[in-house]
Amino acid sequence: MAAQRFDGKTAIVTGAAAGIGRACVERLAAEGAKVILTDWHEGRGTKAAEEMSAKGAQVRFVHHDAGDESSWRDLAGFAEGWCGPIHALVNNAYSGAAASFDMLTAQGLDDAMRVNAAGALIGMQTIAPLMREGGAIVNVTSIAAFYPSAGNVGYATAKMAMVALTGSAALALGKRDPAVRVNAVAPGAIDTHTLRASVRAFARLPREADLTDELNRFAGASLLGRVGQPEEVAAAICFLASDDASYITGQTLRVDGGTAR
Repeated sequence: MAAQRFDGKTAIVTGAAAGIGRACVERLAAEGAKVILTDWHEGRGTKAAEEMSAKGAQVRFVHHDAGDESSWRDLAGFAEGWCGPIHALVNNAYSGAAASFDMLTAQGLDDAMRVNAAGALIGMQTIAPLMREGGAIVNVTSIAAFYPSAGNVGYATAKMAMVALTGSAALALGKRDPAVRVNAVAPGAIDTHTLRASVRAFARLPREADLTDELNRFAGASLLGRVGQPEEVAAAICFLASDDASYITGQTLRVDGGTAR
Protein backbone atom coordinates (compact mmCIF):
# COMPACT_ATOMS: atom_id res chain seq x y z
CA MET A 1 0.00 0.00 0.00
CA ALA A 2 1.42 3.38 -1.03
CA ALA A 3 1.78 6.09 1.58
CA GLN A 4 -1.34 8.25 1.62
CA ARG A 5 0.43 11.52 0.83
CA PHE A 6 -2.58 12.91 -1.04
CA ASP A 7 -5.44 12.16 1.36
CA GLY A 8 -7.98 14.97 1.11
CA LYS A 9 -6.18 16.49 -1.88
CA THR A 10 -7.15 16.93 -5.50
CA ALA A 11 -5.20 16.80 -8.75
CA ILE A 12 -5.51 17.33 -12.49
CA VAL A 13 -3.42 15.32 -14.95
CA THR A 14 -3.56 16.19 -18.66
CA GLY A 15 -2.87 13.79 -21.49
CA ALA A 16 -3.65 10.99 -19.08
CA ALA A 17 -5.50 8.30 -21.05
CA ALA A 18 -2.34 6.21 -21.38
CA GLY A 19 1.38 6.04 -20.72
CA ILE A 20 3.01 8.35 -18.19
CA GLY A 21 -0.19 10.33 -17.64
CA ARG A 22 -2.25 7.30 -16.78
CA ALA A 23 0.46 5.92 -14.49
CA CYS A 24 0.50 9.27 -12.71
CA VAL A 25 -3.30 9.25 -12.21
CA GLU A 26 -3.12 5.71 -10.84
CA ARG A 27 -0.33 6.64 -8.40
CA LEU A 28 -2.07 9.81 -7.20
CA ALA A 29 -5.36 7.96 -6.72
CA ALA A 30 -3.64 5.10 -4.89
CA GLU A 31 -2.20 7.66 -2.49
CA GLY A 32 -5.62 9.12 -1.71
CA ALA A 33 -6.14 11.93 -4.22
CA LYS A 34 -9.29 12.77 -6.14
CA VAL A 35 -8.04 13.07 -9.72
CA ILE A 36 -9.39 14.66 -12.88
CA LEU A 37 -8.00 12.77 -15.87
CA THR A 38 -8.03 14.76 -19.11
CA ASP A 39 -7.25 13.79 -22.68
CA TRP A 40 -8.12 14.86 -26.22
CA HIS A 41 -9.11 11.27 -27.08
CA GLU A 42 -12.55 10.86 -25.54
CA GLY A 43 -12.86 7.11 -26.01
CA ARG A 44 -9.52 6.24 -24.42
CA GLY A 45 -9.99 8.75 -21.62
CA THR A 46 -13.47 7.49 -20.75
CA LYS A 47 -12.27 3.89 -20.72
CA ALA A 48 -9.27 4.70 -18.53
CA ALA A 49 -11.41 6.52 -15.97
CA GLU A 50 -13.96 3.71 -15.92
CA GLU A 51 -11.28 1.09 -15.36
CA MET A 52 -9.73 3.03 -12.49
CA SER A 53 -13.09 3.86 -10.92
CA ALA A 54 -14.00 0.16 -10.99
CA LYS A 55 -10.96 -0.42 -8.76
CA GLY A 56 -12.11 2.20 -6.26
CA ALA A 57 -10.16 5.24 -7.46
CA GLN A 58 -11.80 8.66 -7.18
CA VAL A 59 -11.30 9.62 -10.82
CA ARG A 60 -13.30 11.62 -13.35
CA PHE A 61 -12.59 12.07 -17.04
CA VAL A 62 -12.88 15.43 -18.80
CA HIS A 63 -12.51 15.69 -22.56
CA HIS A 64 -9.93 18.44 -22.97
CA ASP A 65 -7.80 20.18 -25.55
CA ALA A 66 -4.73 21.30 -23.61
CA GLY A 67 -3.85 23.90 -26.23
CA ASP A 68 -7.20 25.69 -26.10
CA GLU A 69 -7.99 28.47 -23.60
CA SER A 70 -11.75 27.85 -23.57
CA SER A 71 -11.16 24.15 -22.92
CA TRP A 72 -9.03 25.06 -19.89
CA ARG A 73 -11.80 27.36 -18.62
CA ASP A 74 -14.32 24.54 -18.95
CA LEU A 75 -11.96 22.22 -17.08
CA ALA A 76 -11.54 24.76 -14.28
CA GLY A 77 -15.32 25.05 -13.98
CA PHE A 78 -15.70 21.28 -13.70
CA ALA A 79 -12.93 21.11 -11.11
CA GLU A 80 -14.57 23.78 -8.94
CA GLY A 81 -17.83 21.85 -8.99
CA TRP A 82 -16.47 18.36 -8.43
CA CYS A 83 -13.57 18.78 -6.06
CA GLY A 84 -13.15 22.43 -5.06
CA PRO A 85 -9.58 23.69 -4.52
CA ILE A 86 -6.88 22.01 -6.60
CA HIS A 87 -3.63 20.90 -4.96
CA ALA A 88 -1.69 19.47 -7.90
CA LEU A 89 -1.55 20.02 -11.64
CA VAL A 90 0.46 17.77 -13.97
CA ASN A 91 0.91 19.20 -17.46
CA ASN A 92 1.59 15.99 -19.36
CA ALA A 93 -0.26 16.52 -22.68
CA TYR A 94 1.94 16.91 -25.74
CA SER A 95 1.64 17.43 -29.49
CA GLY A 96 3.71 17.87 -32.63
CA ALA A 97 4.71 15.68 -35.56
CA ALA A 98 8.33 14.59 -36.04
CA ALA A 99 10.29 16.75 -38.49
CA SER A 100 13.96 17.46 -39.21
CA PHE A 101 15.40 20.98 -39.20
CA ASP A 102 15.15 21.19 -43.00
CA MET A 103 11.57 19.94 -43.05
CA LEU A 104 10.18 21.80 -40.02
CA THR A 105 7.80 24.59 -41.01
CA ALA A 106 6.63 27.58 -38.99
CA GLN A 107 3.23 25.88 -38.77
CA GLY A 108 4.86 22.68 -37.56
CA LEU A 109 6.65 24.59 -34.83
CA ASP A 110 3.39 26.31 -33.88
CA ASP A 111 1.70 22.91 -33.64
CA ALA A 112 4.41 21.62 -31.31
CA MET A 113 4.33 24.76 -29.16
CA ARG A 114 0.53 24.85 -28.97
CA VAL A 115 0.07 22.06 -26.43
CA ASN A 116 3.56 21.52 -25.03
CA ALA A 117 4.45 25.13 -24.22
CA ALA A 118 1.41 27.35 -24.74
CA GLY A 119 -0.82 24.67 -23.21
CA ALA A 120 1.33 24.44 -20.11
CA LEU A 121 1.32 28.23 -19.79
CA ILE A 122 -2.46 28.51 -20.15
CA GLY A 123 -2.93 25.60 -17.77
CA MET A 124 -0.78 27.14 -15.05
CA GLN A 125 -2.45 30.53 -15.45
CA THR A 126 -5.92 28.98 -15.31
CA ILE A 127 -5.48 26.44 -12.53
CA ALA A 128 -3.13 28.32 -10.18
CA PRO A 129 -6.00 30.55 -8.93
CA LEU A 130 -7.81 27.36 -7.87
CA MET A 131 -4.85 26.41 -5.67
CA ARG A 132 -6.24 28.41 -2.79
CA GLU A 133 -4.59 26.13 -0.22
CA GLY A 134 -1.23 26.10 -1.99
CA GLY A 135 0.00 23.23 -4.08
CA ALA A 136 2.38 22.06 -6.76
CA ILE A 137 2.58 22.05 -10.53
CA VAL A 138 4.69 19.52 -12.43
CA ASN A 139 5.40 20.04 -16.12
CA VAL A 140 6.40 16.99 -18.13
CA THR A 141 9.16 18.02 -20.52
CA SER A 142 11.72 15.62 -22.07
CA ILE A 143 15.45 14.97 -22.23
CA ALA A 144 15.00 15.91 -25.90
CA ALA A 145 15.03 19.50 -24.62
CA PHE A 146 18.70 19.16 -23.64
CA TYR A 147 20.22 17.49 -26.69
CA PRO A 148 20.38 18.48 -30.38
CA SER A 149 17.56 16.77 -32.24
CA ALA A 150 17.94 15.43 -35.77
CA GLY A 151 14.38 14.37 -36.47
CA ASN A 152 12.11 15.98 -33.91
CA VAL A 153 13.16 19.62 -33.82
CA GLY A 154 9.77 21.18 -33.08
CA TYR A 155 9.08 18.82 -30.18
CA ALA A 156 12.52 19.39 -28.65
CA THR A 157 12.16 23.16 -29.00
CA ALA A 158 8.73 23.14 -27.35
CA LYS A 159 9.97 20.95 -24.53
CA MET A 160 12.86 23.33 -23.85
CA ALA A 161 10.32 26.16 -23.74
CA MET A 162 8.55 24.23 -20.97
CA VAL A 163 11.78 24.22 -18.95
CA ALA A 164 11.98 28.02 -19.20
CA LEU A 165 8.29 28.35 -18.34
CA THR A 166 8.78 26.17 -15.28
CA GLY A 167 11.42 28.50 -13.86
CA SER A 168 9.41 31.65 -14.61
CA ALA A 169 6.23 30.21 -13.10
CA ALA A 170 8.12 29.06 -10.01
CA LEU A 171 9.38 32.62 -9.53
CA ALA A 172 5.91 34.11 -9.87
CA LEU A 173 3.86 31.55 -7.95
CA GLY A 174 6.40 30.99 -5.19
CA LYS A 175 5.71 34.49 -3.94
CA ARG A 176 2.03 33.77 -3.42
CA ASP A 177 0.60 33.07 0.02
CA PRO A 178 0.16 30.15 0.19
CA ALA A 179 2.87 29.38 -2.33
CA VAL A 180 2.53 27.15 -5.36
CA ARG A 181 5.69 25.20 -6.23
CA VAL A 182 6.48 24.57 -9.91
CA ASN A 183 8.89 21.88 -11.13
CA ALA A 184 9.40 19.74 -14.21
CA VAL A 185 10.40 16.18 -14.96
CA ALA A 186 12.33 15.27 -18.11
CA PRO A 187 11.75 11.61 -18.98
CA GLY A 188 14.18 9.72 -21.16
CA ALA A 189 13.24 6.63 -23.19
CA ILE A 190 10.07 5.35 -21.50
CA ASP A 191 8.21 2.20 -22.51
CA THR A 192 5.00 3.74 -23.86
CA HIS A 193 2.82 3.02 -26.86
CA THR A 194 4.37 5.99 -28.64
CA LEU A 195 7.94 4.76 -28.13
CA ARG A 196 7.02 1.22 -29.16
CA ALA A 197 5.37 2.47 -32.33
CA SER A 198 8.45 4.53 -33.19
CA VAL A 199 10.86 1.64 -32.53
CA ARG A 200 8.69 -0.80 -34.46
CA ALA A 201 8.54 1.54 -37.45
CA PHE A 202 12.29 2.26 -37.38
CA ALA A 203 13.18 -1.44 -37.15
CA ARG A 204 10.44 -2.41 -39.63
CA LEU A 205 9.03 -5.03 -37.29
CA PRO A 206 5.46 -6.43 -37.28
CA ARG A 207 3.00 -5.44 -34.54
CA GLU A 208 3.30 -8.82 -32.81
CA ALA A 209 7.12 -8.72 -32.59
CA ASP A 210 8.87 -8.82 -29.20
CA LEU A 211 10.49 -5.39 -28.89
CA THR A 212 12.49 -5.99 -25.71
CA ASP A 213 15.89 -6.10 -27.40
CA GLU A 214 15.11 -3.18 -29.70
CA LEU A 215 13.88 -1.04 -26.81
CA ASN A 216 16.95 -1.72 -24.69
CA ARG A 217 19.22 -1.06 -27.66
CA PHE A 218 17.40 2.23 -28.13
CA ALA A 219 18.22 3.08 -24.52
CA GLY A 220 21.87 2.14 -24.90
CA ALA A 221 22.95 5.66 -23.92
CA SER A 222 21.36 5.14 -20.51
CA LEU A 223 23.73 4.29 -17.67
CA LEU A 224 21.16 1.70 -16.56
CA GLY A 225 21.07 0.15 -20.04
CA ARG A 226 17.30 -0.15 -20.29
CA VAL A 227 14.18 1.85 -21.02
CA GLY A 228 12.17 3.23 -18.15
CA GLN A 229 8.61 2.39 -17.18
CA PRO A 230 5.76 4.93 -16.96
CA GLU A 231 5.39 4.09 -13.27
CA GLU A 232 8.97 5.22 -12.62
CA VAL A 233 8.24 8.64 -14.07
CA ALA A 234 4.95 8.79 -12.18
CA ALA A 235 6.81 8.18 -8.92
CA ALA A 236 9.03 11.20 -9.59
CA ILE A 237 6.06 13.36 -10.55
CA CYS A 238 4.14 12.41 -7.43
CA PHE A 239 7.18 13.12 -5.26
CA LEU A 240 7.45 16.64 -6.67
CA ALA A 241 3.69 17.13 -6.27
CA SER A 242 3.76 15.99 -2.63
CA ASP A 243 4.74 17.70 0.59
CA ASP A 244 7.88 15.53 0.58
CA ALA A 245 9.22 18.07 -1.93
CA SER A 246 8.05 21.11 0.06
CA TYR A 247 11.37 22.98 -0.38
CA ILE A 248 11.87 22.17 -4.06
CA THR A 249 10.75 24.54 -6.79
CA GLY A 250 11.98 25.80 -10.15
CA GLN A 251 13.82 22.53 -10.86
CA THR A 252 13.85 20.08 -13.76
CA LEU A 253 14.43 16.48 -12.66
CA ARG A 254 15.74 14.13 -15.34
CA VAL A 255 14.18 10.67 -15.11
CA ASP A 256 16.26 9.08 -17.84
CA GLY A 257 18.34 6.27 -16.37
CA GLY A 258 21.43 8.50 -16.44
CA THR A 259 21.33 9.18 -20.15
CA ALA A 260 24.61 10.65 -21.36
CA ARG A 261 25.78 11.55 -24.85
